Amino acid sequence: MPGGLRRWAIPLVLLGVVVAYQQGPALWARMFATDLSYTALDDPAGFVVLDREGVAITSGAAVFAGLDAPEPMFEGDICTALFDGRTPRIAYFYDRNCPVCRRQEAVFEALGLSVVDHPVALLGAGSAVAARALIAAEAQGGVEALRARLMRSPVVVDDGAVRQMAEVAGLDADRLVADMGSARVERALEENHLLFNRFGFIGTPAIVVEGIVALGFVDEATLSAMMTSGREGVAPCGE
Repeated sequence: MPGGLRRWAIPLVLLGVVVAYQQGPALWARMFATDLSYTALDDPAGFVVLDREGVAITSGAAVFAGLDAPEPMFEGDICTALFDGRTPRIAYFYDRNCPVCRRQEAVFEALGLSVVDHPVALLGAGSAVAARALIAAEAQGGVEALRARLMRSPVVVDDGAVRQMAEVAGLDADRLVADMGSARVERALEENHLLFNRFGFIGTPAIVVEGIVALGFVDEATLSAMMTSGREGVAPCGE
């Protein structure tokens, strides 16, 4: 390659990648194609599970079958509960104390995606405090800002830590802490756990994209391909 062309080769390649990123997940998925396969869930009907080696998901009914006291599961309008009428349809189940969830959030950020938050409390008292704080922050439109601070902070989460992070995030900290103890927040947290059980999730992160369900970390190429597959037909919640 002539010296002049060689000098411009790497910048041109990098420019192509940047343009692809700016054009959105669909083009990103085409550039870094990921062949995905899915297995249909018996329940909830119409949803499929992303096939992944070493990761198995079955329906919540199957997970809890045979137990003397099976875990309760969500029984209402699952599409509304998952996505709240928002697009893109990406429901994100996470625990503040889950280290892999921090990697997952970096993927959402890299792709410029907004998700519907479903915080759960699986990993101790701090998880429960964080989940209630995140749900309470929704009333102030501050869930993403508070989530970013909660997930990046190494401190043990308690009401005092939540108050400080809420103030830094520009939220009304007094209102947030008061709302954390409200019946509304308690119902929303319970609904998150019921949805979590309905899909048979056993840990976090867990993601539902349109009608595609995935447990565990999902990289950028796979998530982009899931979004494309959802738009092209795996959409039990409608077009």
